[in-house]
Amino acid sequence: MLMHMMKPALPLALLAVAQCQIMAQAKPSSQGIKTSQLIGTWRVVSLKYGRMTNFKPWPQTSVMLKHITPSHWSMVTYDAKSGQVTRVAGGTYLLKGNVYQENVQYGLGRDIKGLIGKPQIFNDQVTATRWHHTGRLSQGERIEELWVRVR
Repeated sequence: MLMHMMKPALPLALLAVAQCQIMAQAKPSSQGIKTSQLIGTWRVVSLKYGRMTNFKPWPQTSVMLKHITPSHWSMVTYDAKSGQVTRVAGGTYLLKGNVYQENVQYGLGRDIKGLIGKPQIFNDQVTATRWHHTGRLSQGERIEELWVRVR
């Protein structure tokens, strides 16, 4: 009788352990960002570029998405109404601690052209749903972006 009662408890215990592991992976590590925290699709919601002192919301007329895989990134900006692509870029990335480096291998857009072939280095903070991206582009412009997880 006792063995029969214990069988349903085993799947529940395994589920609880899996939930704890998932929750532990979603929190930022004191040792830095894990690649698994970045993988997915992100949408920019606000930014500070250049000499801006306050965050500015990303315009509702445009969408900027960043897609991260275990080894590559890609970014696309498009008109929210027409779907017309205005900018695209991508390449590989490196992650060490909280330092995220994008290696721009291709791109389209007047502000992207000067970044191709040059590493872009950022100090980042990531939670389960937010990515705070801070640094300077290779041409010297200060950039700070707040991204939210789409998937």
